[in-house]
Amino acid sequence: MASPDFVTPDWSEPLDIEPLLEACTPAHRLKGLFFDAAQKVAARAGLSVPMARYMAFKEYPAEDYVRLVGGWVSTQRLSVPPRQLIRMIGWEAFPAFRSTVAGKVILAAAGGTVEDLIGSSGRAYAISISSGSLVPRVGTKRAELEIRGIPTFADSFHVGVFEGVLRAYEHEGTVRVRRHSPVDVDLLLEWP
Repeated sequence: MASPDFVTPDWSEPLDIEPLLEACTPAHRLKGLFFDAAQKVAARAGLSVPMARYMAFKEYPAEDYVRLVGGWVSTQRLSVPPRQLIRMIGWEAFPAFRSTVAGKVILAAAGGTVEDLIGSSGRAYAISISSGSLVPRVGTKRAELEIRGIPTFADSFHVGVFEGVLRAYEHEGTVRVRRHSPVDVDLLLEWP
């Protein structure tokens, strides 16, 4: 049973990107593969987005990502709520990471189970986004992840990231959130 202070996100909750932009510093940088994954999801959702080419492991300002994705979901008519679309973008993050050479090396070193992978997620995050942190605590069929100082939609995108991980390992699980601030959240993952 989930702790009562972890909740299922309300995907229809309005999205305010201003606190995320205020939290972005020049030290917050994100790998280009996440920009590419976001463009693919946006295009599949029928959004009119300018397509750009991002190099998978080149770093780009996290502020650009927040402005880009936040702008897409805030200014266009969507068939799904903005937070839900950002969650869907998160679903593509793990497959995008896994498709890179660096991702394959990290995943091979992590081990073969979902527990192993989630246990090594702090290292994967350290490679993927500069500044901020993810600290995993993994148990039997559950994990708590402490995400701190990461301004890239911590309560929607990162929920989708770990839903994507569970799916990749063929687990039907849940990801719940405990918010501390727009950039600081804890995630509770549970799976059968």
